[in-house]
Amino acid sequence: MKPFTTSSKLYLNEGSGSNDLIRFRGSVHNVKNGSNQISSQAAYVLADNGASEVYMSTDMANKLKAQGAVTRDAGWMEVKTARQQEHQGVERWELIHATVSIQDYKYTGWFTIFNLDHYDIILGKAWFRTINKRHFIDYERNEITIKLDNRYTTLRGLRPWQGRQRGTSPGGLGVFFIGA
Repeated sequence: MKPFTTSSKLYLNEGSGSNDLIRFRGSVHNVKNGSNQISSQAAYVLADNGASEVYMSTDMANKLKAQGAVTRDAGWMEVKTARQQEHQGVERWELIHATVSIQDYKYTGWFTIFNLDHYDIILGKAWFRTINKRHFIDYERNEITIKLDNRYTTLRGLRPWQGRQRGTSPGGLGVFFIGA
């Protein structure tokens, strides 16, 4: 087995009372290959600057794949819990190309498909880098304001009583990508 060449950490802090996470209702779009038809799925989205990649749940990815979404193989990844309590083994690292919409904001990119229990989409550091030095987070108002082409867009997050809650957080996960 080759040594790790890249690493990514995925932390799910919901339910821990953390104030540095913002949740949104949004949608995921797939532009079908060779046509202008757009398919859309409702999505529960987490902006988490502790996650190093952008992630899409396996369930959401399967829905988009059934509609013709473009995917690509990116090698292998090894998944461990942050507490090192269990080793879940090495698995294929698959990416899916999609667009996430939150209110009137859109982000298009390659999402790592991962078995997420609590969210459909996690926007991590890879997303935050795309808006670097062009965004402001107001944790008291639960908003992210982004400057796009000389105009500002404010994404209003869900309040604690809004959104979907499916139990408690499993704690942090570490995802390590192994070169192809």
